[in-house]
Amino acid sequence: MKIVRPPRLELADILRAANKRYPDNYLSEYFDEVTGGRRSGAGDVLACFIVSELRETFDGKHARDGRVSEAIGVLERAKIDIQAAIDGLRELSVSTTDLKRRTGRNRGTFSARSRLGTFDHL
Repeated sequence: MKIVRPPRLELADILRAANKRYPDNYLSEYFDEVTGGRRSGAGDVLACFIVSELRETFDGKHARDGRVSEAIGVLERAKIDIQAAIDGLRELSVSTTDLKRRTGRNRGTFSARSRLGTFDHL
């Protein structure tokens, strides 16, 4: 019985797999689809970030499954960081809305005591 090994997984394969599901396949603006080499795309900073992260963490010494796991892991960590930033913005939005509701003001500066403290200096 002959053992069939999956084909070798290169950086270009990882990038193409991510690109396949990215909106408008825009990741490919930042890499050559054949070689995985750099391309100087423009217009989508997130696509550039994803390609950079995948490129920087790719390690040809890992086995195939290790390469895929590392690629997934780096983007999962980025997703957690992005979610934390979104949560921070939501807190700001809730705090601002809460203060406006408590003071009865919808715009401009205000002086109010709230769970956030005094804002007399604004």
